[in-house]
Amino acid sequence: PETYAEFKAPEGYTIDKALIDQAAPIFKDLNLNQDQAQKLVEFYAKTQLEGAKSGEANYNAMREAWRGEVLKDTTLSSGTELKPEVKQAIGRTVDSLGPELAKEFRATMDLTGAGDNPAFVRAMYKLSAFVTEGRPASGKGPSPAGQQSPDAKPKSIASAMYPNLPS
Repeated sequence: PETYAEFKAPEGYTIDKALIDQAAPIFKDLNLNQDQAQKLVEFYAKTQLEGAKSGEANYNAMREAWRGEVLKDTTLSSGTELKPEVKQAIGRTVDSLGPELAKEFRATMDLTGAGDNPAFVRAMYKLSAFVTEGRPASGKGPSPAGQQSPDAKPKSIASAMYPNLPS
């Protein structure tokens, strides 16, 4: 035909008008009728949709593998989920960016999947030690590194100065 009628797109696909404008002279050159050209359009759309689904499946598999690797890291995980102290430390680090930037940062991590990457999680956890404050004192009694409970016998001056020296 001199001009082709509008092509029908498969469900879930939108035909690019500029692409059809480029393909129409080729269809005409090959003496394709409307049905033959429609079959080529459908084939192209099908391969494009499959390619997109394949890329998405690969991306999801990569993120799942990253999550599995994070769960295997005993520093970060209990084996089934991130340890609470890791979640808290990373959360405090991100919160220290301020409300707007923290929100954007979290959205970016969700969109890109970078928050699942083991190297990223390890780096954020390590960075949290430099960026956030420490924890409050627990109040569980004196430190084993020098103090003693009130009911204990006083240390000798020598053992106080040299705690590793045999008495």
